[in-house]
Amino acid sequence: MFKVVPVYNSTLIRFVYAVQQLENGLTQFLLFDEYSNKWLWMPASQYVPYNDTQNKTKIKI
Repeated sequence: MFKVVPVYNSTLIRFVYAVQQLENGLTQFLLFDEYSNKWLWMPASQYVPYNDTQNKTKIKI
């Protein structure tokens, strides 16, 4: 299991429970949607890795 964030919203953290690669080369992540209480296969291209250290080392001015 690892964390990702959508490309369009960097504040929404999601957990990836499984990864699959289809015959056509598409990679998908298995995510649990808390709002609909359903498991969803989502294209991996819509997500980027979540960086824990980036949030801990923000400089406040």
